[in-house]
Formats: sequence, C-alpha cells, structure tokens
Amino acid sequence: MFPREESFMNESYYRVIDGNKYDKRMLDLADEAVKGKGDGRISADDVKKIMPAVTDGHSYTDIEKATVAYIRRNYKFTKSGEESFNAEIAKLEPAKAEGYYRVIDGHKYDKRLLDAADDAVKGQGDGRISLADAKKLLPEVTDGGRYTDVEKATMEYVRDNYKWTKEADEWFRTEIRKWAANK
Repeated sequence: MFPREESFMNESYYRVIDGNKYDKRMLDLADEAVKGKGDGRISADDVKKIMPAVTDGHSYTDIEKATVAYIRRNYKFTKSGEESFNAEIAKLEPAKAEGYYRVIDGHKYDKRLLDAADDAVKGQGDGRISLADAKKLLPEVTDGGRYTDVEKATMEYVRDNYKWTKEADEWFRTEIRKWAANK
C-alpha cells in the first residue's frame, strides 16, 4: 500500500465545509489539480484523475453529487476540462443526461436552472422569487465557472416569465454583472 493511500484510510472520508459534508478524496484531487504547475484550473487531464473518486462505488451518492456541485461552483476549469467534467458526470446521471436541457418553444434552456426557479416560486410565499431564492439561484448559474449562452438565455427566460421581488431582481443582476466581469 502506498503511504498516501494508507494515510487516506486513517483520515475521515468527508470534508465538512460550512456545515455540509463533501467527499474528501474528490476535493483533495480537485485541490491537487489546481495547485502547483499550470494555471490553477482543472483541465481535461485533471478530470481523468478526479473521476475515479466519483465512480468508486456502485452508485452516484448524494454526497458525491453535492461534491460535484461544490467543485463546479468553487473551482475554475479550462474549457476542455469543463466539457470533459460535464460529459463524465452526465454519464452518471441518466436522467440528467437525457434532460440536461428543457426545450420551450423550440429554445434550449438549462433544466437545472429552470427547476431551481420553479422551486423558488412554489410552496409558501407569494409566487415571486425572493432575495433568499435569488441567492440559491446564483450558484446554479456560476457553477461551471463561466456564464454560458444557454445559461444567459435561461436567465433571460426566468426574468421574463417569473415574478421577482424588486430587491431580488436588483441583487441578482448586480451579482451576475460582478461575477461575469471577473471572467
């Protein structure tokens, strides 16, 4: 057994960040990918090293899904790295692979973003996207490290077809502009 593997076996399987559990091995591999040589982004080659940690069990667990989402939100990818990561994850989520997009009136939109907007307006409240809801939507847009054309179209659709509180709309637009300016 290699020393790194031996020490891994003695350490916790999880890393807790802001009270949420994540797969430690996946995060360690992502951390390793962005440090040292290179430009601090996860490349397609790095994805090949990370994916065995995602697929190490017989199922794609909720912790692994949460960790994938965390990596998408908090790590930068090269374009090919992002495409590779998304393609590999799509293989693990058959429902997502077939339904990554929702087509409305012939236009392709990001299904996950639309689902998050749908969740925001249902249940309690007045059917509007509140500031708290907007704060949950933002990570769905910024998860891949860039604001894709599909995400832009989706957010335009959400702004045009969902009711927002004034505060939420102003906050969200400001945050998107700040985030996009750094890309």
